[in-house]
Amino acid sequence: MQVSRINIKDTFFIILLVMLGLVLLRVFAPFMDIIVIALIVVQLFYPIFKYTYYFSQSKGFASILSTILVFVFVFIPLLAIIILATTEVVNLVQQLAPNGEASEVVSQLEEKLRPTIQEMNNILLRLKDLGLTQQTEVNLPQIVNDLATRLQDLVLPVGTAIVSGAINVLFYLFLLTLSILYLFVDFDRLPQFLTRFSPLDNRIDKILITKFTETTRAVIIGNFLVAFAQATAVIVPMIIMQVGAPVLLWISMVLLSLVPVGAGLIFAPVGALLIISGRVAEGTFLIVYGAIIINVVDAALRPRLMKGKVQLHPLIIIFSVIGGISAFGPIGIIYGPLIAVFFTSLIEVYNLQFNKYDQPDAKSAVESA
Repeated sequence: MQVSRINIKDTFFIILLVMLGLVLLRVFAPFMDIIVIALIVVQLFYPIFKYTYYFSQSKGFASILSTILVFVFVFIPLLAIIILATTEVVNLVQQLAPNGEASEVVSQLEEKLRPTIQEMNNILLRLKDLGLTQQTEVNLPQIVNDLATRLQDLVLPVGTAIVSGAINVLFYLFLLTLSILYLFVDFDRLPQFLTRFSPLDNRIDKILITKFTETTRAVIIGNFLVAFAQATAVIVPMIIMQVGAPVLLWISMVLLSLVPVGAGLIFAPVGALLIISGRVAEGTFLIVYGAIIINVVDAALRPRLMKGKVQLHPLIIIFSVIGGISAFGPIGIIYGPLIAVFFTSLIEVYNLQFNKYDQPDAKSAVESA
């Protein structure tokens, strides 16, 4: 009977704990993005915090100074990029209007491509006579106008959402700043906190935290730094060539560079458009230079940033980024690889713990944890 009572009490306690945990998760859910971003930023800048604390011996001062550096080197440039990109989006919408600058470019392009378009129309007429198609001609202005209309429908809501969300951005930036300030102070105690509340063995917790921290720094931060470097290296000649909307192109290349050869989806079409518009040398140079510099930056930076760390297979990175965006929205670009990293870390811990007697190196790693 006593056993029965104990089981009922334990069961009730577990149910209560789970229910309160779910409620707490619901409370924190709107701010989970802020917490995750703050953790990544603090992890990136934590060596600076430690260096400052070593000389000042004040965690408060070191935290404030490190947060200021985060603002100077991360938030302010990021806000400037967002503002510039928004301005370029607005200008792009105006240029795509029927009477905008794009219509003049289309007219010039149609003039240059007139012989080719005429030949394509002749082919379409022959195919129609054979009953293979209903299309009679290629109307370049109509095609561009339809494309412009669709782009306006796509871009305009995005620009409106960015402008209308300015107040929310400031509010979340304030919360992010507070999170970073407190996390700098308590970041070294975070592993102890997690170990204390984890039901796993302390050795497993330490291995998991170490693996997860190292792999996160290598995969998340490493991939983003490589993407920034690749996009910056390619955008420089575009700016010199006075290609329009450089900030928007740079952001697109950063995001696409998170997957292999992604930036080529931007600079290759831009180079092709330069060639078609008569700037053959510049377009050819951009395509060749972009293809070379992307591989040079990747070969130079990635091994150094990920040296000695667990690396995700390129396919896993591709699908984790795309799947993360699909599941979580824009923030999924971080969540996707982060979940993949966490799973990889769990697999490593599993191998170290449960296969330790079959693997001498793994056994020594667990015993030394």
